Amino acid sequence: MSSIARSGDDRRVEFKLPDGTPLVYLDHNNRHYVILPARKQYAELTQESTGVQINKLITPGQLVEDLKNIKGVERVGEGPMDGRNADKYRYTTSTNTNTKAGEVKPEHID
Repeated sequence: MSSIARSGDDRRVEFKLPDGTPLVYLDHNNRHYVILPARKQYAELTQESTGVQINKLITPGQLVEDLKNIKGVERVGEGPMDGRNADKYRYTTSTNTNTKAGEVKPEHID
């Protein structure tokens, strides 16, 4: 699940990494930061350090476009979320654990 907040020109995008730890992208006063709260680490992202213009990469529209390219992600409709109407996506995958558990098929809808 990801959450997106905006106040004027400032933005905050938070989502979970594959291991479940949160990652926060913060755009404040035309500066861009990535924050790993669990590790108590952050870094400022600049065009010089990354080679790209960061504010063009992480936008709600770009996140949706990126979802379309991830295998196992499909749009399942619309519905309420925190009092607002939102697009809902399903993520499914399967992994053979090579153990007695066999094939595991997790599914998540946000």
